[in-house]
Parts: sequence; C-alpha cells; structure tokens
Amino acid sequence: MDALYYFRIEANEHLEGLSAGLLKLERAPQDAETLKTLFRLAHTLKGSARMVSQEELGRLAHKMEDVLGALRDESGTVTEPVISAMLFALDVIRKMVAVLGQDQVVRPDIGPALGALEEALGVARAPDPAARVNRAPVAAPMPAEVDLEAAPAPPDPAAPSTAPAPAPPSPGPGVPAAPARALAAGAGGAMPADPGVLRVALGKIDQLANLAGELIVHRIRLGDH
Repeated sequence: MDALYYFRIEANEHLEGLSAGLLKLERAPQDAETLKTLFRLAHTLKGSARMVSQEELGRLAHKMEDVLGALRDESGTVTEPVISAMLFALDVIRKMVAVLGQDQVVRPDIGPALGALEEALGVARAPDPAARVNRAPVAAPMPAEVDLEAAPAPPDPAAPSTAPAPAPPSPGPGVPAAPARALAAGAGGAMPADPGVLRVALGKIDQLANLAGELIVHRIRLGDH
C-alpha cells in the first residue's frame, strides 16, 4: 500500500480530534489544555501532509496552526467566527483527503478557507477585553476646609521686619564642622553624581520588559516547530 493510504487514515483521525476539540473549545473558551491539544493536532497534520507532498492541505493545516497558536500564546479571543472559520477549513481538508490518489477529480478550492482563516487570525490576535483589568481612577483628595475667620492674617509685606534673623547654631565641642559638600548641597548646589549608579528612564525599562516577553513567546513558538 502507498503512503497516501496511511496518510488518509492518519489524517481522518486528526480531523476527528480537531472537530471534537473545536466544539469543546467553543463551550469552554478558556480551556488551555484543549488549545494545546488542538495546536499539536494541527501541527502534526501539517507535517504529515508535507511528507506526502500534499502542499495545499499542508497550507490549510499550517494556517489553522497559526490561529490556534495566537489563541494560545497571545491570549486572543475565542469567538464564534473563529470557531466557524476553523470548522470550515476542516470540512475542506476532509474533502481533500477523500479524493486523495484519484485522477480526474475536481479538488476543493482552498482559497475561501484560507481567507476565512486569515480573518480568524486577526481576531485571534486581538486582546481579549475580558482579560483586561479595569481599574477605577483614584480620586484626588479633597482639600481641607479652612476657616478664613480663624486663620491668622498674612504679614504685611510692606512692613519692615524688626525681628533679627536667627543665627545658625554653632557646633558643640568635639563636633566637626559639616563638610563643604554637604554645605554646598544645602545651599542649593547640585550634588555630584555617584559614578557607581546608572539612571535609566522608566519608559526604557518598560520597553526592555516588552522585548523580553516577545523573545520568550518566539522561543516557545520555535520550540513547538
């Protein structure tokens, strides 16, 4: 028996698993284990199709894998159109498997299924609104009420001050004078920067964190492939 015969048996098993898994995912969109299983099935179907030179079938399975990967890795939204697009693609793949090895047979057109999966991929990559944390803005504290009648009147700026300026306290015996660096800082002088400290803007740290997260996601994808 040729390789297509065994591939047809294997492909039908994967298609049954994918169909059942998609229906289960539609009922439980947050089921991470179901998403992982569906991704593995689509990945295996893609590889098996390419091994027997079924490139169009492999393209459909690959696009399904992309949609499932986006739902799994990017916390996308599992919606009815996304599920419908993948079920439609499965139906086309099932028809393709049914006519494998037959000559003079019109093969199904994969264009509409690829287009539906491409639209589903855009939806899958959109963040899930339910996963966002809505935080109410913190109200600014209300200023305390001031009794204007009880408040002391401000001093008249035109009246000369008769009180002498307080003299700075002299250090007691045995207490060393403050170093010139501290006096310069107290007088408004700029403190010299510590050569052992690097100051980085908070926005730069956020960008580094985002890049690190993207590297982790790409590393996981490379491991799956």
